This record gives sequence, structure tokens and C-alpha cells, in this order.
Amino acid sequence: MLTTEQSDGADKGFRASQNVMVDPAADQKFSLSILSWRDLYPPSRDTVFDATKILIALLIVAAAIFFSENLDIAPRAAIAIAAIIFAIALIQMVRLDKIEAEADTTPRILHDTLEHMPHGLAHWDANAQLLWCNKAYRKLMGLDANKAEQGAPYAEIMTEAANPISFDARKDDEHHRVVMAKCADDKVIRIEDISDPDHHFVTVITDNTEHHKAAQDKKNLEQQYRELAKQYHAEKIAAEAASRSKTSFLAHLSHDMRTPLNHIIGFADLVQHEPYGPLGDNRYANYIADIKRSGEALLDSFASILDLAQLEGGETVQNNQDVEMYKFVQQSLRRHAARTKRAGLKLEAVNVCESHVEADPALLRRMIDNLIDNAIRFTQEGGSIVLNCWCGNDGVVLEVTDSGIGMPKERVELLSQPFILGEAAFSKEHNGLGLGIATSRAIAELSGGSLVIDSNPGIGTTVAITLPTKTADSTLEKAA
Repeated sequence: MLTTEQSDGADKGFRASQNVMVDPAADQKFSLSILSWRDLYPPSRDTVFDATKILIALLIVAAAIFFSENLDIAPRAAIAIAAIIFAIALIQMVRLDKIEAEADTTPRILHDTLEHMPHGLAHWDANAQLLWCNKAYRKLMGLDANKAEQGAPYAEIMTEAANPISFDARKDDEHHRVVMAKCADDKVIRIEDISDPDHHFVTVITDNTEHHKAAQDKKNLEQQYRELAKQYHAEKIAAEAASRSKTSFLAHLSHDMRTPLNHIIGFADLVQHEPYGPLGDNRYANYIADIKRSGEALLDSFASILDLAQLEGGETVQNNQDVEMYKFVQQSLRRHAARTKRAGLKLEAVNVCESHVEADPALLRRMIDNLIDNAIRFTQEGGSIVLNCWCGNDGVVLEVTDSGIGMPKERVELLSQPFILGEAAFSKEHNGLGLGIATSRAIAELSGGSLVIDSNPGIGTTVAITLPTKTADSTLEKAA
């Protein structure tokens, strides 16, 4: 428990300063000087006002008597002087009564105020003996009323206190000490002792439980944040490593498969020309044509896989140029006009801006062709496909919107991953591997933009791509 001695026995700090012995006569003189303040209490405005009224009234009476013609001059003067003396005496009596009444009322109000404060307060003399404490002090310290009587030593009260079970000194100066204490009921209180040069001191106790709990919660949250950040960093490194491994695997697989496929396609083409004589049965020619066609399709698929691996691995070399978006959109419409017409679809551009972007035209063409190809394959006959180009403050937005079958949101979230097909892809003929959206996303990100998909079943799908506009800095850099 808290005592008035230093824990290490050193003669310093607040507790050492409270071990000063004071002459009882001097302490009594100090107490008497405190109690004599009532004699110097100044009169209030009401007291002066009442005394002034009495004085004026008696002066009027004295004047009337003095100037009365019914009495001789000597009796009149004597009566007037007596009236004035009586007035002064009456004024003094009123003043003293008011001072005494106010002196009796003020300490009582102050005592009641301090007694009902939520903070614990205690006043100690120079010998560290209790002069007074309020109810909150006894409650926070876990003291019975008979253990906190006037004259009880500081060390004894601190020893008898039931609540504080552990202490953490935060400050211990000559005239100021602060201690954080944990109580038996899990409360945390702040005990502060403040002394004056005469070694009288006051103890202030504050319930600091909520503040301590908030600080502890903040500390726990910070610890959780650090652990989550560490975990996120580790998982990010693992994901990046897995992505690099996947990209490397696809690149090697594509490269290793393209060589035998080229041989198969080349020999099939050679046999088709029958350089060493006829094959005999005509069915052989059809078989060889199927072999060549299947080999070429497989070669195209592996080429798409290799391209995606290079895009995601950042190995694709960009040939950035100034691309005028209006011409780019018109060229895209012309490239797909015939195919959409054969599919019974309507292809148009509703809004086209005239901004310029700095990008690789070949990559942008592959990106937009993949999106229009998906829109054509998954839009029923009689539907429409709209290609829009919107201009913003710091970029351009390309939109491909179709009125096709659409897809649920959970499927949309997976479409940017390779080899992910829409549900309708399994119910109709197509030759896609599910690389169109993934390749377009990789090209958009490589060009400094992003890709977003919005789709609703039975309504259609919109794919929006943002691209940064061409700036003056890029033009100067290119010129240099």
C-alpha cells in the first residue's frame, strides 16, 4: 500500500517532503489564523445599502430635532448627537450581523459542495494527519468511516485502504505526486497529492477506469492492426510468388507445346499436297485437313496463353503512340461490322469523344476486339452492341455494352481471372478459352488504366475501361 516513505529509503520526492515535523504551537497559530478570516470579511453590497438607509433616516430625524423651535439649542444639539451615535451603532450592529450570517453560510455551502463531488478529496496537515475527507474519497479508497477520522495518519489510512491493490508511480516531485492504482473491483483510480510550501497537502482521487479501458482497447487494436498488416504482407508476397510461378509455368508450357504443334501442322500440310503420290482413299485428305485445322486452333490457343503470361509478367514490349480515340472507335466498328451483321446484331457508337491517349495501338486493338467478340458470342439475334467513348478530366472511358444474356454478380467477380467462362459458354458452341477478359484487363493495367464489369442476367453486360489521357510531359518525353 502507499506510505509516506520512499520505496528505496531515499530522502527525496513528495513522500520525503511530508516527513517534516512541525511545532504544534506554530501549527495551532496557523489554524487560528485561518479561523480569523471572518473578522476581515468585507461587508456586502446589501449590508452597505441597509446601513445607508438607516443613517439617512436618523440624520433626517436629527436635523428635524436640531432645527425645531420648541426646544432650546443645547437640548436640540444633544438629541441630534445622540441620534447620530445611535445610527452609527445600529449600522455597526447590522454590519456585524450580516457578516456573521454570511460567514456561517459560506463554509456550509462549500462543505456541502465538496462533500458531494464525484472526485475523492482529502486535506492533510504538515504532519501528514487527516484534517478532512469527503464521501467519494472513502468510497474510492475502500475505507470505513471510522478509518478516516480527523487526525488519522496518512500512512495508516493508506495501509487500511481496501481497494488499491497495485500502484504505478507516474510522478514523484517535491510538491507533487501522481500514482495510478488498480483496485480490487477492477477499477483504476488516479491518486494525486499536491502540497504547499508549509507541507500541508491535498489528495485528489479520480476514477480513471473508462480512460484506462479506452487506452487498453486502443493498444489492443493497434496490436491487431500490426498483426493483420504483417499477415497481409506475408500473404501478398505468397500471392505474388504464386502468380509468378503460374506465369512462368504457362510460358514454358506454351513454348514447349508450340514446337511439336508446328511439326504436326507442317507435316499435315505436306501430306495434303501429296508430293510422293496419291493417298488413295479420299477420306485420308479429309482426315489430314482436320488434323491441320485442329493443330492450328491449338497453336492459336497456346499463343494466347503465352501472350497473357507475358502481359501479366510485364514482359510485353509496348510501342506507345499517340492514339486518337475517335479514329480508333470508327476502325473498331468497321472491323466487326460484317460479323455482327451475319449474327443479326446491331453495332453502333452512341458517344465518341476526340481525346488522345498514349498507348500501344496493337494492344488496344486486341483489347477492344476481345470485348466485342465476347459481346457478339453472348448476344442473341436481334440484340445490339454499343461502343462508347467518354472523356473525363484525367482520362478516357471506353465502354462496350451489349443486350445479351448477362450473368450474376458472383460470376462477374471471377471473369477477370484466366480460364473463367460465363455460364452460357457451356450451353453454346464456341472456341474460347476464357482468356478474353483476363487479357483485356492485363492490357488495360499495362496501359495505366483499369477494367470494370457490370452485368445483370437477362439485361446485358457493360465492360468499362479507363485509360489515361495524353499529357504534355509525355509528348515532350517522346520528342526528346
